[in-house]
Amino acid sequence: MKISRIPHRSAIENAIRLLGDRARQFRQAKVSAFTLIELLVVIAIIAVLAGLLFPAMGSVREQARKTSAKNDVVQLVNAVKNYYVEYGKYPNPSGGTGDISLASANNTLMTILISGSSITNNTRGIRFLEVPKAKDQTPANAKSGLDSSNDWRDPWGNPYLVFIDGNYDGQVTVSGLDDATNAYYKNPTLDVGVAAASKGRNTGTGSTKKYGDPVGSW
Repeated sequence: MKISRIPHRSAIENAIRLLGDRARQFRQAKVSAFTLIELLVVIAIIAVLAGLLFPAMGSVREQARKTSAKNDVVQLVNAVKNYYVEYGKYPNPSGGTGDISLASANNTLMTILISGSSITNNTRGIRFLEVPKAKDQTPANAKSGLDSSNDWRDPWGNPYLVFIDGNYDGQVTVSGLDDATNAYYKNPTLDVGVAAASKGRNTGTGSTKKYGDPVGSW
């Protein structure tokens, strides 16, 4: 009678070890895998968090724009005051004798303040202000810098408004806020020599523009 040969002990141990490894890998894969319901729950949670986060991010960005605009108008006012200290008078782009109101464009004033070379209203060629050029200098798209016309535009793309006491009575009248209305200021007359402002964010729809949250230097 022929007796079957018993496998070597080490071969049996290797086979058992291999089966154990396979079983362990299977258990780990089963534990770490997500079911379809679990995946849907995770996706729903992410969607809810994103819905809460995006409005908050928008609010943070808007506050950053307001802070930037506030810094800009303060710098602009200080530059005009420094011009007054240097020349004993305010810069007067128009050459008139009354108050100076730059409510739609400020490029004539910017040329005086940032020229850095001798010109008619800045014969000493002093650079009173450093303003970067906008990334897109097209007037319709420029923001936070000088456009191709040399207008200094705010973070929303509007030229900064500047009001200068050209008749030296110690007052300026603010105008041009909220599309030529002054509804957001009970008294538009300020007891200062110079003031600057940003219209702020456009809250209107379509072609109707409405600026209800201006940023002023005062």
